[in-house]
Amino acid sequence: MSLVSPYQQSETLSPHPPAEALELSARHLDRMMGVDSGAASLAEKLGGGVVGGVGGVSGLQDRDYPAVGGSGPESLALRQGVKVTRVPLPAELVEHFGHMQCNCSMGLFTGVERAWLTIDSDIYVWRYEDGGDLAYFDGLADTILNVAMVTPKPGILQPHIVHLLALSTPVEIVLLGVSFSGEEMQLVPEPLFTLPADQLHTSCLVGGVGGRIFMGGRDGHLYEFCYQHQEGWWGKKTTKVCHTSSNLAWILPGFLGSFAEEDPLVQIVIDNTRNILYSRSEKGTVGVFDLGKDGQSMERVVNITAQKLVEEASRLAATVETGNLKPIVHLAVVPVDEDQMIHLVALTGGGARLYLTTTTSSTDTRPNTLRLLHVRLPPGFSPSAPPQRPVKVHSGFYRSGLALLAASPAEAADVLWVVWSGTMPQGNTVMEGQATVPVEGHAWAMDEVVSTSKLDNLFLSSFSGRSAPCAATQHCTNARKLVVLSAQGAIMVEPGRPVDCLRQLLLDCGGPDSEAVQSYWALQGPEQATATALVLATSQAIVDRQVADWATRAFIILGGEPRLVYPGPTPGPPQYLSPGQQSFNPAIMSTPSPTYSTMGYHPAPHAEVQFSPRHNGLYLYLSRLLRPVWAAPLLSGPPDAPKSALSLPQLSALMSQLH
Repeated sequence: MSLVSPYQQSETLSPHPPAEALELSARHLDRMMGVDSGAASLAEKLGGGVVGGVGGVSGLQDRDYPAVGGSGPESLALRQGVKVTRVPLPAELVEHFGHMQCNCSMGLFTGVERAWLTIDSDIYVWRYEDGGDLAYFDGLADTILNVAMVTPKPGILQPHIVHLLALSTPVEIVLLGVSFSGEEMQLVPEPLFTLPADQLHTSCLVGGVGGRIFMGGRDGHLYEFCYQHQEGWWGKKTTKVCHTSSNLAWILPGFLGSFAEEDPLVQIVIDNTRNILYSRSEKGTVGVFDLGKDGQSMERVVNITAQKLVEEASRLAATVETGNLKPIVHLAVVPVDEDQMIHLVALTGGGARLYLTTTTSSTDTRPNTLRLLHVRLPPGFSPSAPPQRPVKVHSGFYRSGLALLAASPAEAADVLWVVWSGTMPQGNTVMEGQATVPVEGHAWAMDEVVSTSKLDNLFLSSFSGRSAPCAATQHCTNARKLVVLSAQGAIMVEPGRPVDCLRQLLLDCGGPDSEAVQSYWALQGPEQATATALVLATSQAIVDRQVADWATRAFIILGGEPRLVYPGPTPGPPQYLSPGQQSFNPAIMSTPSPTYSTMGYHPAPHAEVQFSPRHNGLYLYLSRLLRPVWAAPLLSGPPDAPKSALSLPQLSALMSQLH
C-alpha cells in the first residue's frame, strides 16, 4: 500500500530564482506535513459503522492481519518485531514465599518505575528494571487486600511527599507518605491518614487527578476515600462516601446495605481528558460515572450488564461464536487525543476488543449513555490465518492502539499476544501486526512505562491536539515499553517502531539487496519507507554504523527516479502552414482541410518533473524534523520585550535532531 496521491506533485522543468526556489521548498514541506496531518483517526479507520453510529466488525479479512501465517518476503517485511528483556525477582523476595500464610498479590507502579508484592500483611516494593532498591513495610497487623500509588491533594502535605501509598485491609485503609532521595524510594513509617473499613472489604483501589481516591467494594458499590488536613465534622479527618447508594449511605452501618447478590467491583479506570470514571464488576457489568467538567463531582450515568454487551457484540459479529466475545476481562480508556468519538475499549476472554462511546451525538459534552460502536477480532479469524489464536484471555492492556492479551492456553504458563498497528502501512483501515511472548507461570500485572519527550507538547499542538502517528515521531522518541509481572520476575516488552523493524529487516537480510527489503518499500509506500531509512542513515550510534550504510544504499537504490510528464496527449512535430496551403493526410481525413489565412506555430508543451520517492521521502523526513516549530510562533510577549516561545530544553532537543 502506498500513499501515492499526496506525493505526486509536478514542477515545470525550468530553473527557479533563489527566492522562488525557497518558496517552492517551503510548499513541499507544507505538503509533506499535510501527509502526516491527514492520517485517518481511529474511528475513521474502523469504518463507516463507527462514524455512522450503526456499528461494525473487523478482523475477519486477511488484510486486517496481513503478516499472519506467511513465510514469504511480504510477510517478512511486515513482521512485528518485539524486544523482550527478563529480570528475575530480588533474591530476598524468593525466600519470603516459603513463609506465606494465606494471601499474595503483585502489581506495578510504572509512574515511579517500581513493582510491588504483598505477602499477608507485608508489602515489598522494588525497581523492576534491575531488581534493586528493595523497600518494605510491615506495620500492618491484617492481610493487605489492595494497593495503589496515588497523587496527594495539593496543599495538604509537605513538598517532599510526592506520592501516597494506599493500603487496604479488612480493618482499615491507610495512606503512607512516599518520598525520593535521588533514585531511592522512601516510605514514611507512620500512616498519614487512616480510615476505618467499617465492614468494607475493598476489591480495587485507584487514585484520580486532584488527589481523589476511589475504592471498589466486594459488595459491588463504588466508594471514595475523602481526607483533609484539618479535622471536619465530628472531629474526623477522613470519611468514606458511597457513590452508588443513597446519599446517607456513608453514615449508615454496613449491615443495612443492599441485600442483593454481591458482584464485586474489580476494576476502576479514569479518563482524565474527559473526567469520566468507569467501573467493571466481576460479572462484567460496566458502569459509567460523570466526574463533572472540573473532575471534582460525581454523578452516576449508566450501568450496562455483560449480557447486553455480548448481545450487541454478537449482532455486529454475527458469524463469530459468542464465546469469543465474553467475558469482559479489562477496560481501557481512549483519551481525547487518540480519538474524539471512541471513549472506551473492553477486552474479552476471546481476545476481541469492543470499542464504545458514552455520547449519543458528536455535540454532547458530557456522558449520557454507553454504546457499542465496533468489534475488533484478534488474529486467527481471517480465511488464511493459522489455527493459533488467543484463548482463555484472563487479563489485558490497551493504550494508543497497542493491545496486550494475557492468554492461558495451558495451566502452567501464559502466552502474551502483542497486537499493534504502529509498524503497519498507513492507510484508511486498521491493519495490525502481532507477536507472541511466552511467560513462565501466570501474568499477574501489566502496564506501560510512558516515556515523555521535551517535544511532546509541540508535536501535540502541531497535530491540533491529536496524537501523532508513530512514524512521524520515531526519529525523536523511544520504542514503547510494557512491563509484565509474574512470579518469576519482570518481563519488559518493547514493540518495535517502523525504524526498528527496518533495522532488523536489514540485519536479517544482510543489506538492502533482497526481496524482503524491496517488499518493505512496496508495502509501506516508497516515500514512507525512504523517510524511515533516513532515520537509520543519519544515526550517529556506533552500533548502527553498518545499518546506516545499508539504509543509505536502500535510499539510493530503492528511492526511485524522477519522471518527465507531458500534459495532455503526446504532441506531434510542429507544423508550419502558409496562407492558402492545404494539409492532406489520407490516414486521417479524406477531404482537403480548410484553408488557413495566417501562419500558425504550435510549440510542444513544457515537460513537467514528477519528483521521485527519494525526493519526496527526503522532504517528508525533513518535515518531521521541523514540524514542532514550523507553523508555531518562535517569539512571545510584547514587541518591546520579546522572549522565546520555546524553552531551552526544547530548543536543545530540536537542535540535536537537526545536527
